[in-house]
Amino acid sequence: MILLDSNICIELMNQNQKAINEFKKTEFGNVAIPEIVRAELYYGAYLSNRKTENLDTVDRLLFPLKMIAMNRQASLSYAQIRVELKQKGQMIGANDLVIAAIALAGNHILVSNNTREFARVSGLKLVDWLA
Repeated sequence: MILLDSNICIELMNQNQKAINEFKKTEFGNVAIPEIVRAELYYGAYLSNRKTENLDTVDRLLFPLKMIAMNRQASLSYAQIRVELKQKGQMIGANDLVIAAIALAGNHILVSNNTREFARVSGLKLVDWLA
């Protein structure tokens, strides 16, 4: 399963051709969004001057995609990742930590343009469609 980070979703909504081309290569039904990414996208829409239009755009992007929530395994991964990064003094953002935990627990490939932070998470399968 491929998990999309919010920055890739934003690029898709903004019609970034490179992101769109990579998205088209994926197998239908094999792309998902962590629930926290949906929340981040809605947050961005609420911050914008075109709230209604942007909420609709988010919903159109997300409609065909699977949503993945935290479960016990992801929660355990979250705890392990957080301890490891804290001990190294290399913490990442709270939402990114949740996204990484979901990806790691499900053995998913995370697609993100935020490789600087996510690269700190050992064992995480990470791809940047914009590189």
